Amino acid sequence: MENTNLQSFRGDNYSRVIVFTDADGNAKDITGWTLFFTLKIGKEATAVITGNQATFTGQADDKIKVIIDSVTYDDIDVSVCTTIDAVAAAINLATGGTQATKSPGGNLVITSPTAGAASTCTIADGSGTGQTVIAELFSVTADRTNSEGSVMEKDWTDHSAPTEGKTTFELSAEETKDLVDSYWYDFQYKDRDGNVKTFLLGNFDFAEDITRRTS
Repeated sequence: MENTNLQSFRGDNYSRVIVFTDADGNAKDITGWTLFFTLKIGKEATAVITGNQATFTGQADDKIKVIIDSVTYDDIDVSVCTTIDAVAAAINLATGGTQATKSPGGNLVITSPTAGAASTCTIADGSGTGQTVIAELFSVTADRTNSEGSVMEKDWTDHSAPTEGKTTFELSAEETKDLVDSYWYDFQYKDRDGNVKTFLLGNFDFAEDITRRTS
């Protein structure tokens, strides 16, 4: 297992070619392998969920449910909210804390106040909502729950040159736009026989950029 520190900038595309070889340096055939990538805030990590919508306009009977560390706050009224800041304030009013904030990219962020195995965050439609509303804050279903501080989880089976042992890991600018910190990461693979192994881990540092131009 290799310990390697990685670096990138917030909002940049990131790409890394990974090559698998045997003890003699010969390329392994990784056809049929699944690769897994996990990014966490820390080893004893805190659960965080981040939405992907930077605007919000509530309507009558809009209600959401938030579960933090197994405590449920149901039917939080967001019907009069017209900004992400207002949604965060409504959540904090219900929890009596400061778990909800807005990310640098303008998205809703909910952070557990604890760390480790008990640290969890989930957001969903409220039980009494008049219509589904959660997709207006978190349009990606997988992003609506998180445990033990996983900021991002990815898996892939399409490899750039599988018979040569090569696969390419990529992060898009959209995926890195809210990452400004030092995180823990690891890569695992599951081979054709179902064996799972962690082969790369370390710190992944995302620096805050200066120029945010796209043209």
